[in-house]
Amino acid sequence: MGRKSILIVLLIMLGANLFAQRGKHIHGRHSGVVRIKQTHRYHGGRQAYRARNFVVVKRRHIHTVAVLPVGYATIVFKRRPYYYYGGLYYRNIANAYTLVPAPLGLRIKVLPIGYRRIALVGGGYHYYYQGVYYREVDSVFETTEPKTGTIVPELPADNVEEITLNGQTYYEYDKILYKTIVTEEGLKYEVAGKLGK
Repeated sequence: MGRKSILIVLLIMLGANLFAQRGKHIHGRHSGVVRIKQTHRYHGGRQAYRARNFVVVKRRHIHTVAVLPVGYATIVFKRRPYYYYGGLYYRNIANAYTLVPAPLGLRIKVLPIGYRRIALVGGGYHYYYQGVYYREVDSVFETTEPKTGTIVPELPADNVEEITLNGQTYYEYDKILYKTIVTEEGLKYEVAGKLGK
C-alpha cells in the first residue's frame, strides 16, 4: 500500500471519528440531557439519584383527551381537581385533559379493576395499577411510593421515558426508576431508585 493510499485511509478514519463525536453531541443536545446526581443514600427505602448526566433514549408519550370518559369522578386533592376514571388520573392542562401520575397521599375507596398485589421487600404488600402504588389505611387506599427492589409485572403505556444512566438502561415514571429483570414468569420491572431534584 502506497503513501497516498495510507494517507487517504487515515483521512477517512479521522473524518469518521469527528463525525461520530459530532453526532453524539447533537444526540445529547436534542434528546434531553438532564443533570442528576448518583448517591448511595437511601430515602424511605428508595435509592436517590442526583448529580450525573443521563440521556433520554426514548421520550415519554403524553396522553391527552379532549373529553373525559363518561362516568369519571372528580377528586379534589390539595386544592387541585383530578379527574379519575378506570384507575387513571387526568388534569385539565392547556384546555385538554392530560393523563398524569397520581399525587402521593390521595385516597380512594375502591381499588381499580385489574390491580395487582405486590409483595414488598422485607414483608407486607402494596397494591399496584398502571404505575400507581396504594397502601391500605383506615379501610381506604392511599397512594404511596415504592421501595427499591419492588418488582412489578408491567409499566404504564404512557408517560414512561427510557433513559441511560452510567451505561445502564432504565425506565422512568413519576421520577421512579425501573430496570428490566428476567424471571421464571417472564420479563418484569424492578424499582431501582428515585430521581432527585
